[in-house]
Amino acid sequence: MFSNMDKATDPEVYVEDVYQYSPWTGNGTSQTVTITGLEMDTWGGASFLRSTRGSPTSTAPIVADTHRGSGYYTRLDDTSIDVNDANSISISTDNLGFGNAAIVNTLNATYGSFNFREAPRFFRVATWTGTNGSRTILHGLACAVGAILVVNNTTIANKVMWHRGLTGGRYINFNGSGSQTTTNAALYFGNNTSTVDPDEVEFTVGSNLNLLGDSYTAYCFAHDTSSSGLIYCDSVSVNGSGVGTISIGWQPQMLMEKCRDGGRYVNFLDDVEGFGARDDDRSLTMSDSANDANTDFGFPTGNGVYFKGSPSTTHIYIAVRKGPTRLPSAGTDFFYPTYGLGTGTTKTITSTFKPETVMSYLVDDNGTAVAGNPGFMIHKTSGVTYQTKTVLINSITTYSDEVTQWNKTNIKLGASANGLSNYLNAYYSVNLFGYAKGAYDASPFMGTGNPQTLYHNLGVKPEFAIIQMTNDTGTTLMFAAASSSGNYLDKGFAFNDDDAGSGSGISSVTDTSLVFNNASYWDSNSFNANGVPYILHTFASLSGLSKVGTYAATGSVAVGVTTGFSPRFIMAKSSQATHWYYVDSARGLSGSSDLPVNISRAYIAPAVDCVSTTGSGFTVASYSGSNPNPFNAGGTMYYVALA
Repeated sequence: MFSNMDKATDPEVYVEDVYQYSPWTGNGTSQTVTITGLEMDTWGGASFLRSTRGSPTSTAPIVADTHRGSGYYTRLDDTSIDVNDANSISISTDNLGFGNAAIVNTLNATYGSFNFREAPRFFRVATWTGTNGSRTILHGLACAVGAILVVNNTTIANKVMWHRGLTGGRYINFNGSGSQTTTNAALYFGNNTSTVDPDEVEFTVGSNLNLLGDSYTAYCFAHDTSSSGLIYCDSVSVNGSGVGTISIGWQPQMLMEKCRDGGRYVNFLDDVEGFGARDDDRSLTMSDSANDANTDFGFPTGNGVYFKGSPSTTHIYIAVRKGPTRLPSAGTDFFYPTYGLGTGTTKTITSTFKPETVMSYLVDDNGTAVAGNPGFMIHKTSGVTYQTKTVLINSITTYSDEVTQWNKTNIKLGASANGLSNYLNAYYSVNLFGYAKGAYDASPFMGTGNPQTLYHNLGVKPEFAIIQMTNDTGTTLMFAAASSSGNYLDKGFAFNDDDAGSGSGISSVTDTSLVFNNASYWDSNSFNANGVPYILHTFASLSGLSKVGTYAATGSVAVGVTTGFSPRFIMAKSSQATHWYYVDSARGLSGSSDLPVNISRAYIAPAVDCVSTTGSGFTVASYSGSNPNPFNAGGTMYYVALA
């Protein structure tokens, strides 16, 4: 059905077009799981899948692809050949289809699939029939090759992988926990006499991967070092403390890792399945049938991965870029405000995008913030117990029943015994934020105690940033830096206090990074403490969708602000000693119905009318008697608005 070179005219692709992780729960009969946008039946592709760590039933890892067709799959944890089971798996344009085969659809078992669509400079599936001797195979990647996994579909044999991070012509047996080896290497990836590395057009297999009449499938992963690359393959050295640094130039959403020195299986991770979550780092072991134990692999950063592995070893990896890499077309692509009653049991909040950050505050039945409310802001890499309060100075508290799961398009809230997000019959303002190129990004980093460069994935210069500590033993929660000069983030505020601001310590800003010099403000407030994890939230103006800016406020005169769109979310603070506030469309953004939430402290009663939206911005009402308008508090107002 497919050939290796029939897609040379593929259109420009984005990571959301070619990669997707899909979880599901087995029903024991039949079901479909959506992979909307990949169009694998049109372009070709493969799915690597198995049961997840929390599944009550463990099932073996398998790979299926469009070339072999419906019902065919191969186990990756042993030397077995193709299985043809019509009740197993089929891959269509927008769905994975599952029958009642236990390996993919056991009742109440939980599964995950890493889905790769074929595209140049990303991933290809190559097939051939053995002819004896050595031969070359076209791969169609049109760039450097990062890794090749070869499966013999006909004869019992090891699944073998070539990877550019292995040394001296070595390969690994994918099905197992062994180390890299040179045993008969030229008979696998070579000309039977010497090993031959792949080039940008083809790879060479020896007679052990070319047995006469046998059917072979190769899964070929690209290594794209360009600034717009979507996939990167390399090795990382892990020190005696079990820590290594992966530097790519962007933040990954998916990581395959394997210790090339042995003693560790091949692990696949995705941020939907907990990649980076310290208390819930769920990998899917792809070379062993047992479900993986909870293992800390580190976390993705704005520039790669803060990696944790076997001490004093080297690991190979495949990384896939975070997405979406398209510019958003609407505010609903990355921001979703909600307001409603807590249930006291599991509650799902569904958006149209992959949530990265949640901001939640307790409000009353009119949507008004409750005095002293300990709201929180949490990024997915904080896991499901490190819920970061934003209200208390010098305190970070951990909970286990607020955000209990992060999924492709939703989050799940727990019983909320602490009352932060879902307490029975309490009202909440819960806002979901997703990655949006040009508008919003959240990138973790590890503090060093020394000046360092922080990386982001906005693709443009940030105009507003929040530094959020996520360590449960830390002292200071958040910090916001806003640009007053238009050149860089030179104004710093304590996000969790009524701070008048000072220097930010940030010396330069680029499309990919911030550089700060550990000015006294940072030092004294522990914004870069050695060994402490943080989240860098960055915002920028994107025409029609987001706006970061300032306006002059006197308190006595109404102010009109032009954003270029009608906002659904406005967060603002005065340059004077006032708190941060936000309003949103879920609770009302039209004159007397708008209800500001004090992000950082006990609630202060708003004016009767604070903010009214217009078709191209918003109007801030004047001061109203004894009730000050926090959006017109005097001085310079710094704001972020989202469509």
